[in-house]
Amino acid sequence: MKLAKRLTLLQIIFLSLFILCMTPVIRWIGNLYFHFQYMVDYSETLLFVLAITVNACYKYLANKKERTSFHSFFNLIADKILISAALILLVQEQTLSTWIAMMIVGREIIVAAYQGIAVAEKVKLSPGRLEKATYVAQVIGILIVMSDSYSKLLSPYGLDNVIMLIAALLTVYTGLQYFTKNTKATELLLK
Repeated sequence: MKLAKRLTLLQIIFLSLFILCMTPVIRWIGNLYFHFQYMVDYSETLLFVLAITVNACYKYLANKKERTSFHSFFNLIADKILISAALILLVQEQTLSTWIAMMIVGREIIVAAYQGIAVAEKVKLSPGRLEKATYVAQVIGILIVMSDSYSKLLSPYGLDNVIMLIAALLTVYTGLQYFTKNTKATELLLK
């Protein structure tokens, strides 16, 4: 099995375990046992970090040699699912404002649809210069909110939401930049 396939499989496993860790049933079981709750909190953060790390390794490998259309598509969707799942589950835990999560998730859905139309029409898209910075800001913001949910260092001051707001505004800006930079695909979209 090629390394790219193994990394894809690891992404699926870590993403599934991450979502499972953040479900209400697992949290309820964790609340039954006081020490187990901290284990669930740390496990979900660790799984998120592992999923992001595998994703970064895959992107590095894909840029070097092994790149198929399936892996490119899955990696693109895996990013969006991981970020969206983390945001939705943080809203469920009431550690993140709903409107901040909706700004980011909404942009991810719109851009995914935009990319799907571009692929169907065989139009090449070029990402903006801040696209990677946006992804990094989202990951850092999510990690801060996740870790702050059990450390309570930033939440009394609202800094965790301020950091996520910055990530959300950067996300919206790069989404708009994506549409204006790729005018041919935008014209197809608006047909």
